[in-house]
Amino acid sequence: MTGRTRPELRVASVGGAAPTFPARKFEPLLKRGLDITLFLYRQCTYPPERAALARYPSRVKYLRKKTSIWRSTIELGGGLLRKGLTSPGKTSKLIAAIFARHGLSRKAGGCLRRLLPYFGEGFDIVHLEDGWLAQELLDLILLKKALGVKVIVSFRGADLFVNSLFNADTCKTLLQVSDDVHFVSEALMLRARELGLSESRGRVILPGVDPAVFDRGCIPYPPPKDGTGSALRLLSVGRLDWGKGYEYGLKAASIVAQRGVKLRYDIVGGGTLRDALRYAVWQMGLEGAVQFHGDLPRDKILPLLRQTDIYLQSSVREGLPNTVLEAQSFKVPVVCTDAGGTAEALEEGVTGFVVPTRDPQALADRICELAGDEDLRVRMGAQGRKRVLAGFTLEQQAARFLEFYKEVANR
Repeated sequence: MTGRTRPELRVASVGGAAPTFPARKFEPLLKRGLDITLFLYRQCTYPPERAALARYPSRVKYLRKKTSIWRSTIELGGGLLRKGLTSPGKTSKLIAAIFARHGLSRKAGGCLRRLLPYFGEGFDIVHLEDGWLAQELLDLILLKKALGVKVIVSFRGADLFVNSLFNADTCKTLLQVSDDVHFVSEALMLRARELGLSESRGRVILPGVDPAVFDRGCIPYPPPKDGTGSALRLLSVGRLDWGKGYEYGLKAASIVAQRGVKLRYDIVGGGTLRDALRYAVWQMGLEGAVQFHGDLPRDKILPLLRQTDIYLQSSVREGLPNTVLEAQSFKVPVVCTDAGGTAEALEEGVTGFVVPTRDPQALADRICELAGDEDLRVRMGAQGRKRVLAGFTLEQQAARFLEFYKEVANR
């Protein structure tokens, strides 16, 4: 009787603060034959991702960050018993490595509890999907030999750009001890090189979007109900925090309005700066032109994109914003800053315009250029959709990750 053949490659993908990113590539990787298990600390926000994950219940594990000490102790004991029965030698080796690092302390127990889900399951690679998570699971990286896995760390923006300014030693450690590193933009990888990442390591894999979802032709055009039918429609989507640079976008909108352009600026996202930005809107006299929508589900954002003339990304720091790709997939021209890898998301002068960060005058100039030329907006929008189809789909992203995983596993 022939035994069960082991899969060529087994990957544990661990989602951190933004589970949407690993969830979006999960099903495309499965369809390409990768044996992948997804570990998440919380549910995905968008129904399409949740529905995709629900199709594979045995491959999606939800981890609790906090639980009672009694429940934690019982679960740890049960997990250790199961692992010890199936792999006694390896389990002893892992426990010895943890005690060698932390001694007989409470930290050792917490470390063992965090590492146990990835131990003894036959994983070849554990992929920590953002730098914040990798920092929390530093023990997993440092003890990867005892676990018998290789570890890949992804960096997506602030987890490297911002964190490296205040926690440089930790970032350098992550870059040095992981088996390889994934970045969503060349700008992030360049920052990692400055922190000591060797030239032989590091891979840029650009984000992907689903062009079937972000398709202007599939969304009915609801007529505006607020008297803004003739206004130039601007849209920004993202958390209301300092990194998105909304104050510069609002100032640019104010300049555009002062030049006689009637506009409507929709801002989607929640966050700590909502009151400050609403005050800025009042101070600039934009109350009738700016609408804050708060957090919206994707099905509510798509009709807004369908009505949008120009997508505005006024960030001061970014990795590579998916929203810029989604706007281009919707045939919407983009005006953005050169923050981080944002400029890599579009083709300057072809699918949109890139200006320096913290320069509302330059943003306004480009908005006005597009406002006065409908044909240019249409051409740039068409080129944006073409660009996404050529290199930024979820299927293309999955193919690149599969190649990356195989390369790391076979070293």
